[in-house]
Amino acid sequence: MKKLAISVAMFIASNGFSQMTETKKIVNGKNGWRIDMEINGKDTITYFFYTFQNKAYKHLTDLGAVYTRSKKELCQIANTLKTLASKESGVEIQAKIGDYQLRLYDFSDNIYIVDDENKYTYITKEEAIIMADEFLVNAKFLKND
Repeated sequence: MKKLAISVAMFIASNGFSQMTETKKIVNGKNGWRIDMEINGKDTITYFFYTFQNKAYKHLTDLGAVYTRSKKELCQIANTLKTLASKESGVEIQAKIGDYQLRLYDFSDNIYIVDDENKYTYITKEEAIIMADEFLVNAKFLKND
């Protein structure tokens, strides 16, 4: 009986440790984005995460997010940001990358970032170029598809 109790206690203890998750911040961007590494026992996941205040609300905290573990998708987002930033005023373009959209409207010089729940924010073309360059430099931390 004593061996059974010790075995059960060891199983519970080892099971508890295997469910522990450690998160390491790899890169923190200036505009609220980051790349983190999450370690859970034998699994390691590295992901890009960009959170923003939904511009639909001024007095409510409602966060939108862009999340990807794909190097290819992050590079597509970056390259699309650069393309939209290079367009002249009065042009309207919408690009869908995974679950997210990047939009340039003819009434604005800002680039809109829209998540999968239709929450959005916008950044200037200058900010878009800076963010895109940062994304491309740091995409190396994500897995290839």
